[in-house]
Amino acid sequence: MTDLVSEKDGFLERLTVLEFQRVLRTMDEFIDRCALLVGSGVKYSSPLRLCVVQQSGRFIKTFHQDRKAKLNNILDSENWRASEVPGHFQLIVDECLRTHRLSDMFNTETKKAIASQHSLNVGGEPYVVVGFVLFH
Repeated sequence: MTDLVSEKDGFLERLTVLEFQRVLRTMDEFIDRCALLVGSGVKYSSPLRLCVVQQSGRFIKTFHQDRKAKLNNILDSENWRASEVPGHFQLIVDECLRTHRLSDMFNTETKKAIASQHSLNVGGEPYVVVGFVLFH
């Protein structure tokens, strides 16, 4: 049965997470309704449920591999040149260190008033950053 589901043109691998969750919920409802119809009262492991578990594992593996590949492509295409750090980012880091909370509470005038820097100071230590860090 698992082979039938996985060979049906690979539609499960192309689903979004929400669509896959919807399929899982529908399958669970179907299995539960079938169990009510049978009415044996004995809990058993449905072959369909085993198929769903196997397909879930495949979906998670594919989802993880896709996300990893996208991240690798982004990292590979990054030119890794040091970027100017907008002063606004320094304010965010300073506020985070002071309050132990991450927030972006500064208005647009505050953002414009602070000059860009060549590094980001975290706890008194300068860090050079690349564009990927600032914009992703």
